[in-house]
Amino acid sequence: MSQPVKPLVPITQHFLAALERPSNWTAIRFKRHKSWIGLSWLEYYQRAEAVACGLDALGVKPGDRIALVCSTRWEWRHWTLGS
Repeated sequence: MSQPVKPLVPITQHFLAALERPSNWTAIRFKRHKSWIGLSWLEYYQRAEAVACGLDALGVKPGDRIALVCSTRWEWRHWTLGS
């Protein structure tokens, strides 16, 4: 007998659940000026929330399409979760 298929969970739900992890856990690391910098899950959330608030202030509504035109950067993750 086959296993029942689990429903898909949006990535934002996983992201919000990660906020319950200990505050000293690192969510993301990136290199700046030859040094590695880490962001906690709370800092990561705050940056994504800032993107969401900025888009809202610009009048972007759920379902609107936005484009990000730049070279590959780690900050894209904030935009993905904030949009």
